[in-house]
Amino acid sequence: MYKSRVKSLRKQLETDIQGKKTDSARDRFRELESLLDSGVNKGILHRNAVARTKSRLHHRLNGIQ
Repeated sequence: MYKSRVKSLRKQLETDIQGKKTDSARDRFRELESLLDSGVNKGILHRNAVARTKSRLHHRLNGIQ
């Protein structure tokens, strides 16, 4: 269930980025970042994979601003 929440939120963020919805995308990114970090702390997600994902999404988010 945890991984599916991450995937759903990531897809919603991708949709916001493609639709150039800056405010919504920024809010979703903060929520996703928190969820990913807690996944690392719980041992569900690998820390390097999470760092890579956050970096890529952050670059895409900065591209629409």
